[in-house]
Amino acid sequence: MTTPKDLTPEDIATIKGRILRGDKYQDIASDYRLNQGRISDFKNGKIYPHIAPTDLSKNERKLEPLKFDTPSNDQDLLDLFKKNEEK
Repeated sequence: MTTPKDLTPEDIATIKGRILRGDKYQDIASDYRLNQGRISDFKNGKIYPHIAPTDLSKNERKLEPLKFDTPSNDQDLLDLFKKNEEK
């Protein structure tokens, strides 16, 4: 498990920005391999209070839906078989 001493100032600023953005503590902690209690410590200024949060308001990450090559229904399965027979 990582400790706050292992993080760079940029990591700490990003964590604080993610807290302000409303990311879940468990997600932040998982990304940095930290205990969720350390995320709370960052929020409450118990550790590294002198590092300002990064402004993530312009950096909204929108996740694209995953695309799979596997068929999602019976019609897709039939189309895949027909396509393979043509080869």
